[in-house]
Amino acid sequence: MYTWSSIYHSQIQANDNYQKLKPVISIWILDGNLFDGVEECHLPFTLYNQKHQLVLTDHIAIHLLQLPKWQSIDPIASEKERWLYLFKEGQNVDIDNPPETLNTDEMRQVMKVLHRFSENETDYLLYQSRLDAVLKENTYISALEDALKEKEQAVKEKEQQVAKAKEQAAKEKEQAVKEKEQAVKEKEQIVAKVKEQASKEKEQAAKEKEQAATEKEQVEKRLNDLMLLLEKKGIDLDNELMSSQQ
Repeated sequence: MYTWSSIYHSQIQANDNYQKLKPVISIWILDGNLFDGVEECHLPFTLYNQKHQLVLTDHIAIHLLQLPKWQSIDPIASEKERWLYLFKEGQNVDIDNPPETLNTDEMRQVMKVLHRFSENETDYLLYQSRLDAVLKENTYISALEDALKEKEQAVKEKEQQVAKAKEQAAKEKEQAVKEKEQAVKEKEQIVAKVKEQASKEKEQAAKEKEQAATEKEQVEKRLNDLMLLLEKKGIDLDNELMSSQQ
C-alpha cells in the first residue's frame, strides 16, 4: 500500500489537477505464499464493496503472484503463464540460449533487462541497505521524539496537577480562615448578647428590688400612720386583738 500510494501521489504536484492522475497497478511477485488457504496463484485486489458488488475506482489495483502456487504447464497457454514461467524458472534460464517458451521478442527484451539488473545487483543492494538504514534511523528518531513529547506532556500534566492542588489547598485554607473568623465573630456576638441580656436582667432585678423596697417602705409608713391614728383615737390595737382572740 505504501509503495502503491507513493507512486500514485507522485503523479501530480501542487499546481496540477486531479485529471492528471492515471491508474497505478502494483504487481508483487512473491516467492512464498501470503495466503496459504487459497489455491490460486494470481490474486488481484481492488477497492470493492462486497455487499453490492461495486468497484469504487479502477485507479487502484494490487496483484499478488504467489509463485509456489503456480505449476508449470506445457504448452504455455497465455502470456500471463509465460510471465509466471519466467518469474519462477528465470534464474535457471540461459539468457543467450532461452527455451522455446521464452523465445519471443518480448521475453528476450525482458531477459536483457534482468541481465542488467544482475550486473547492478551490488549497487542495488547497497542502495537498499542505505535506504533501510535511513528509514530505521528516521523511525528511531521519531520514536525518541514521541517519547520526549510524551514525557514533556506528562511533566506538564504533573505540574498542572500540582499547581491545581496548591491552588485548591490555598482556597481551602482561605475558606477555613474565613470560617474561623466567622465563628469567632458569631461567638463574640453571642457573648455580647449574653452579657447584654444579663446586664438587662440585673438592671431589671435591681429595679424590681428597689420597687419592692419602696412598696415595703410605703406599707410600713401607712401602717405607722394607722397606728398613730388609732393611738390618737385611744384604741390599743394589741389589746383589741387579744380580746378578739379570747
